[in-house]
Amino acid sequence: METGTENPQPRLARHLAMAEVYADQTLSQRFASDLNHLLAETKATARERSAGWDEWLAAVTRTLGPSLAGMVIPAQPATAPVIPANQRHLWRNRLRVMREAVVSEPQPWPELRMTVARLYLDLLAAGVWEAGEEWRPELRDVVSTLPLRDGESVPGQLESYLSSLVAVCLALLCQEADLFGSGPNDAIAKSAWDKAAELAAFAEAEQAERYLYNPDQPYARVATRTDVDWVIELAVDSADDPHAELRAAFESAGLDVDLIDSVWVSKGTFKNPRRAAARIATLVGGDCVTMAYNDKRASVIIRSGREVVVADSTAPRWRYYKLTTMATPESLLGDAEGLPPTRENDPFRPVPGRVQALFAAADVNAQHILMLFDSFRPRLR
Repeated sequence: METGTENPQPRLARHLAMAEVYADQTLSQRFASDLNHLLAETKATARERSAGWDEWLAAVTRTLGPSLAGMVIPAQPATAPVIPANQRHLWRNRLRVMREAVVSEPQPWPELRMTVARLYLDLLAAGVWEAGEEWRPELRDVVSTLPLRDGESVPGQLESYLSSLVAVCLALLCQEADLFGSGPNDAIAKSAWDKAAELAAFAEAEQAERYLYNPDQPYARVATRTDVDWVIELAVDSADDPHAELRAAFESAGLDVDLIDSVWVSKGTFKNPRRAAARIATLVGGDCVTMAYNDKRASVIIRSGREVVVADSTAPRWRYYKLTTMATPESLLGDAEGLPPTRENDPFRPVPGRVQALFAAADVNAQHILMLFDSFRPRLR
């Protein structure tokens, strides 16, 4: 901790060059111990306000040392460190401890949370996790702490670095993941996205490049400029359109979907409209009304909680189902062989009160759906 000032501020006990830290096992252990101590100190110490960017940056450099501060506020892209294979598990353990420090309350200062996030990027580029995926929930937790909290005052210039760092972290988490998928990687990426994507919308791609690496180490995990551009574009779109992420999911699934009068509608050349409507309902993820049709037939699905109601123009009846804990509309209704059996069903017309109530709750005009279904019914001659 600094001395000789009225309000001494915490700082690293040793200002080590990170290249030396990574190269020496003894120095790396000292560095980790010093940083953990600093994380604990900044949890208990209020950060002094700075008059401007230069003063704030100087304070960060005093706290972290020039080498580590240069990683957090980089002037140029970094080179991935080389970590001997017999030390990788040590770094994984050290980062896990630091992750615990930044996510627990009270949180350390913003630049310390950024420091831990940058160390994850550094060591992912170094291939420290090899083929393992344990880094994903850890990085998710760290990136979720990066948005500034109420009462945290930093210079405006920091936002471009902070938002760019967030964009790179999200780009990594979105690799081999689908924001609207159901797998473990998908859920982790979506959780991080929900907490930090609003900040990524302010990122500058050129600034974000300073947090990127060349994948020149075995097992390297790195984000590319294309990955980052995608994150920033989607984050910006999401700020303007609350359904932007969902539209991106539809596009990724090869579905052309429009929101028309509260109904997610898709017209396509797919052979089975029911499967398409079920896929859309699954991607939406909650209560919804979906409809899909081709030149020959149409299907509509209503989802309300665990209740799913479906009607096909080829056999126009309302059929009622209950989703089990692990089921989705797609797993329930996506079978090409036909609809699963159910004892609960009603004639398509007149629309039963049960269905009318579901349409009303979804703010859907049922007449539009009825008119479309009528267009597929055989004409009497």
